[in-house]
Amino acid sequence: MDNHPIAGAFHLVVSFIIADHHTTVPKVVRERIRDFIIQKRQ
Repeated sequence: MDNHPIAGAFHLVVSFIIADHHTTVPKVVRERIRDFIIQKRQ
């Protein structure tokens, strides 16, 4: 799993969302990313 590109991208997105209070990314964008991840988990 360490070298799996999707897993790596997923980790980056999760890290981005966790750290989103340090960014200026619009709330709508964060919500759409979160919804996308929720859909992928189902």
